[in-house]
Amino acid sequence: MGFGVDEAEIETTPHAAARLLEGKRVLALTMAATHADLAPLVKLVDEGADVVLLGGVDESDETPSVFSYENLSRAFAELQRGARLVCLHKNRWWQTAAGPRLDGGAFAAGLEYAAGVEAEVLGKPSRAFFEAALAELGAQPEEAIMVGDDVESDIGGAKALGLRAILVRTGKFREESLAAAQPAPDDVVDSISDVPALLERAAPIPALSTGHCRRTHGQSPRVLKAAPQAAPKIARMKVGVDLIEIARIERALRRPGFAARVFTEAEREYCDSRAKPAQSYAGRFAGKEAVGKALGCGVRFTWREIEIVGRPKPGVRLSGWTKAWAERVGAGAIDLSMTHSKELAAAICVVTDAVE
Repeated sequence: MGFGVDEAEIETTPHAAARLLEGKRVLALTMAATHADLAPLVKLVDEGADVVLLGGVDESDETPSVFSYENLSRAFAELQRGARLVCLHKNRWWQTAAGPRLDGGAFAAGLEYAAGVEAEVLGKPSRAFFEAALAELGAQPEEAIMVGDDVESDIGGAKALGLRAILVRTGKFREESLAAAQPAPDDVVDSISDVPALLERAAPIPALSTGHCRRTHGQSPRVLKAAPQAAPKIARMKVGVDLIEIARIERALRRPGFAARVFTEAEREYCDSRAKPAQSYAGRFAGKEAVGKALGCGVRFTWREIEIVGRPKPGVRLSGWTKAWAERVGAGAIDLSMTHSKELAAAICVVTDAVE
């Protein structure tokens, strides 16, 4: 579909749960595959739990045994003793080959009712889930897109945080759900394979941090009643600004795959050679974001296509889809300035029209 994705770039709810519950004693009512994700960071127990973790169902023979009366009663007993109830999600149903079937949300509701507790939801549509995904991407909500088939969990959760949301007419999609959706998705497509073309066609909406201005080279704004003549050439400038906390990039650099996904080999070599690499990485990250805003395309997982080169005056080298976009919109010179303090890194980019 045009998106290159490494395994390290895939954020799953079980991985997020493992990080959040690190060191805890966990009674996990989840499929065996989820146990494997949890085991490195939590202690899986049958009793004396700090947390009861409830997952989703699947179409295997595991589901009846995982959510058996005996296991649900054991979970209820742990909740009565003071354990927290945590859910990977609270989906009420899911789409299977045999049609809609109950999902883990039904069991979560039963345990909430019986134990008089309220479950903490780690997955969609919780705000925490989308914030964790944005942090992993190093993106702001207006720079990210959610694609899903669930009006409530996917679209509703994303829109609540300010992401653009695309609904796919597959899986859980129902026309009646779309008609009643509040909030409604920004776009609806028949297949996820239609998304790249949709993004290619869509005219980007400038973010608030992107300014547009016109220079008139001293021409009077008055309309003069004179003989017709060629209109003066107006040069446009488009400006992009970005500001980021250095600590945020420092945390991101500790995640496997982040640096290689966002920065080119030359950028990494330069930043790693500095006394405080995180400051240099943060400055370049802000620079890439500022360039994307000034061009009007954002980054859309294409950080490496905006390479910050040269020093002390930084230059910009474009490649791939971003270079093609810049040519299509008539972008000319790209001027970039970056700076940082002890805590923040900032960048401003000015793009002028290409000279015809």
